[in-house]
Amino acid sequence: MLPRLILSILIVFLSFSTSVYAENGQKAPALEEIQASLAELPKSIENNDNIQKILDKLKAIQASAQQIINAKTQELADIDTKLSNLADTPKPDESQSPLTPEAKDIEAQRSALQTERERLDANIKLAKLLISEADQRSFKLMAGSRAKFQAELFERVRSPLTLSFWERFSRSWSSDFPRVQQFTDSVLAIFVKALEPENKKFFYAGIFLSLMTAFVLNRLLQNLIRLIAMERIPTGRARRSLVAFGIILNNVIITGLSTYFLYAGLNWNGIVSPDIHEYLVSLIYTIIFASLVTGLGNALFSVRHQSWRLPPLSDTLVHALKPYPWLIATLIVIHQAIIISSSKVGISLGTEVGLRVISNLTMAVLGFLVLGKISRYYRITPQANQNEQNKVPGTVWPYVLRTLCWMIVIGTLVFTLVGFVALGSFLITQLLWNVIILSTFYILFKLSEDLFQASIAAQGLIGKHLIEQYDITPNFLNQLSTILSALTKLLLFYALVIVLLVPFGNSLAGLFNRDGKLDNFLHTWQNFITPGMLLSAIMIVLGGIIVGRLLKNWLVSKYFPNTNIDTGVRLSIVTVLGYIVAIITVSLMLSTLGISLEKLTWIASALSVGIGFGLQAIVQNFISGLIMLVERPVKVGDWVVIGTQEGDIRRINVRATEIQLGDRSTLIVPNSEFITKSVRNMTLSKSEGRVQIRLPLPLSVNPAQVRDIILAIFENNEDVLDDQGLEPYIRLDGIEGGSLIMVATCFVISPRLAGRIKSELLFEIINKLHQESILLSMPLQIEQINPTRENVN
Repeated sequence: MLPRLILSILIVFLSFSTSVYAENGQKAPALEEIQASLAELPKSIENNDNIQKILDKLKAIQASAQQIINAKTQELADIDTKLSNLADTPKPDESQSPLTPEAKDIEAQRSALQTERERLDANIKLAKLLISEADQRSFKLMAGSRAKFQAELFERVRSPLTLSFWERFSRSWSSDFPRVQQFTDSVLAIFVKALEPENKKFFYAGIFLSLMTAFVLNRLLQNLIRLIAMERIPTGRARRSLVAFGIILNNVIITGLSTYFLYAGLNWNGIVSPDIHEYLVSLIYTIIFASLVTGLGNALFSVRHQSWRLPPLSDTLVHALKPYPWLIATLIVIHQAIIISSSKVGISLGTEVGLRVISNLTMAVLGFLVLGKISRYYRITPQANQNEQNKVPGTVWPYVLRTLCWMIVIGTLVFTLVGFVALGSFLITQLLWNVIILSTFYILFKLSEDLFQASIAAQGLIGKHLIEQYDITPNFLNQLSTILSALTKLLLFYALVIVLLVPFGNSLAGLFNRDGKLDNFLHTWQNFITPGMLLSAIMIVLGGIIVGRLLKNWLVSKYFPNTNIDTGVRLSIVTVLGYIVAIITVSLMLSTLGISLEKLTWIASALSVGIGFGLQAIVQNFISGLIMLVERPVKVGDWVVIGTQEGDIRRINVRATEIQLGDRSTLIVPNSEFITKSVRNMTLSKSEGRVQIRLPLPLSVNPAQVRDIILAIFENNEDVLDDQGLEPYIRLDGIEGGSLIMVATCFVISPRLAGRIKSELLFEIINKLHQESILLSMPLQIEQINPTRENVN
């Protein structure tokens, strides 16, 4: 036993010497130093300038901790070998004799080795914990740097045109590739596990149901939508808008059901981990959103059924743009998959920037192709040769929108190439987002209008039943349909604004709150108006102008045609409504700029002095214009006489009123003239015009015969009214200059027709009197000659 005891002591000595040499001779880093270095590193960053240095230090800490783990693991294995070589020592017992000295020495050696093993195991666990903490901190720092890069739109990186940019991307991708590969393997392992005997039948069932839904059920629902539209919906635009909405809804629902069946079959036995479950669900939502894009393409283009096409697009343009909705949907899925995977895997900023550059350039190229197809079509296709059915309305908005899209696509390319990758990504993604959302709401707006017209209006399905059963007037149903359609459009417009502002946060100012660099650049404005306030004010003014015009156009083209309101009242309502919208817009703009009514007190005081002098006439005319719109002594369309001028009122403006005279010239009259002076309104109370004809007749003529002739002529003229109280009448006015004065009076439908009809009646009366050999008297002219001396002589 003595040789074994000596050998054990030697082994223990060598183990301690090896440990001391590893710690001192090789100067391996101590765990306390690694832990202190990790504690000194920041947990968050304010900018992305020093992110790479911090990540390098974290990698060095992980490498040092891994070095300690490797060394301690080898020592731990040596100690386990030494422990296995020691003989087991019997446990002391009261019934047995005490242990021998040799056994006591072996037990002491074993106890020392066990203590050393526990120390090594604790160090290994601490090193692993430090590696895990450093890895988690790297993941959070990279996630924070990516989020900050995405938020800071004006953050500039190295240009993709330089070699150093791609060298950095290559280094970042090399360091991130193990994590990407590990995550990819974990996802693929789930599909491999789904093919195991206990899971594959459910997986195959999910695939079968997904394919049946995508092909069979999809085709059945599309045919059912068209069948219902043809049999139930009246012919017109309502049928097309309903089919377009049905195609989009069917595409989204079918895609959602297909992906649900596939995922349900994959995870029937719960083989998907929570992290992978969240990742796959995000991908499913992305695919469903991409199906909205393809559904919009099918609904708006309607390649196979031209008669179902909702927008006025030609076949040539539709066939040219046919593949692009699918390309855009595919690019959206790839782009979002990269973003979701980056967040889940935790890739570095360099890899994130490189992938964003590739995505920006790809989407910019796709934008160039789409806009190039559209521009080429409108350039080589003469507008005069287009079919009237496919002819795009000649408005300026399509050109403005195409120009704006060109500017955004070119801006994306330029900003990306010069280094503003986040700004380029923001521009191109917002362009895609706005095009998709505006296309969706275009169909919803059309559907809201057409649906009420096809159901509640007088010619609709429900409207016809209401008219037959309850004697409701068609005008009331048309007005109700127009009002409900307008309310629905108003709600849709509110939803549209909210959806379009989703990427900006709660308001447009959020775009500038995301990045402080532009605010620093415009620091001189901070004490008065911030860029966000200025942008919001501009948007409010533009929104007020657009809302005012849309509201006026809706009243003029949609609501008023279904009412019996007079033309003058209609224009008065439109004018007053324009004033109200303008006042509300200005109030909101001032409130957005932080200018309250209290701040305008000094301006009002200064204006009061000006109003008392130079602005008195302007204010008087403005107030007079408001009185004219409310009291309505004159209205648009009235025939008025002011002094020696007479004509029709064409427009009542803020300061003056426009009157069209008989020679087609325009007379501008201040509004105060209608309030403070006498004005003759020929059409205020009655719309009938009076025609009065004076005829001088010889005393030898029978007045009764002439009266009968004139009354017969009045009776045969269609323009002369014969209603009760408006019958024509003839009267003898007296004898003047040796002639009978006969006055014939009749009424016509409008004073504007009195002159023409009077001329026609005179022609007929004189002609008839000549046929009856009745001549009119010559007016007696008496010339008075004053007597003079020459005349007397």
